Parts: sequence; structure tokens; C-alpha cells
Amino acid sequence: MRTGVALGSNLGDRLGNLCAARKAILGLSNVKPPILFSAIYETDPVDCEPGADKFLNAVVEFEYEGDPTSLLDQLIGIERTLGRQRGHPKNFSRTIDIDMLYCGDRNIENERLQLPHPRMHLRKFVLQPLADIRPDLVLPGQTQTVDELLANGIAPFATLYHWDLPQALQDRFGGWTSRDTSKAFADYAAHVTARLSDRVKHFFNINE
Repeated sequence: MRTGVALGSNLGDRLGNLCAARKAILGLSNVKPPILFSAIYETDPVDCEPGADKFLNAVVEFEYEGDPTSLLDQLIGIERTLGRQRGHPKNFSRTIDIDMLYCGDRNIENERLQLPHPRMHLRKFVLQPLADIRPDLVLPGQTQTVDELLANGIAPFATLYHWDLPQALQDRFGGWTSRDTSKAFADYAAHVTARLSDRVKHFFNINE
């Protein structure tokens, strides 16, 4: 079943935290392709403590074969590995936040897990990245698509980050204003890196 997971971080190496979480999630045995992931958006903290830093947010969707509660346990384990402390107050700053959004059309309501996520249709920091990968998705319990929900008077975030570039480099350019811009720069950086690698191999006469 198609499963959506939201990622967020506002402490430490925010981009590194998201990349590590994505890698760990995609390494789970029951997570299968096709795998979709959004751009990364910088967002203002919502209901956090005063002075909290901005978040980086993204959404990953994948095929999942198994019990959603088991997936929740695995995601909590990933959070713990990445330094998440669960004793802090609700909505406090954190190194990583991994929230299950939906698991197919499953409806679950208990103390540990609520599916679909009861507030995701109200959260711009969820809808914006989700619209990147599933704009026509109608969320469980909703009648409008993700794109339509996002269009209801909500302006898109201005700053994006690319998964495959160091955050420090992207910060020097002030983030990106569109996915096309960030992808174009990432493609150019990959091209330059490949050219440099070829030159180094030629200089040292390295044959693969």
C-alpha cells in the first residue's frame, strides 16, 4: 500500500538529518519501490518554543508491505538513532521528526497511531512537499486534492533545498526559488564533479 511519511528537522545539521532519515527508511525491509520524494522546504516553526530555528521539511512516499504499527516502531527507532529525545514537550525543537501521514486507505485510531494523520490537510509544511509528488492525491477523509487544498489561499514556500548538495553550499546561494532551479544547479554540480574526477584520474594515470 502507498504510504506517506513526513520528515522535519530544526536542530543540528538539518539537511544531514533528513538525508540520514530518508536513507534509513528506504533501507527497511518492507519498504518497496516506486519511491517518491519531494523537494526540501525551509519553514517557520509552528507552535514551538520561543526562538526556535526554522525547519527543513520533506515528504517521502513508498510502497509498504506490512503492519502500519510495525512501521511506526521502526520509524521511532530511526528517530532514536538520529538523536531524537522523546521526553521533551510537544512541538519542541528536534533533530528529526518522522510522522506517518497515511498507509493506503487504512483507518487507525489508538493511543500510539492515528491514520490518516488528523491534521495533515491543515499543515502547509506537509501539503507543499506532498504536492510535489502527489498533487492529485485525495487524502483519506477529504474531498479535494492536495493541490486544491494547497491552493486555498496558501502561498508556496520560497526556499527549497536539494537532497544531493551540502547545506552550507546551498545556504551561500540563499536556497532556491523553484525545484527546476535547484535541480539545474545540482545537475551542473554533478557535471563539474565528474569532470574533476576524470582530470584527477588522467593526471595520476588511474585506470578503472
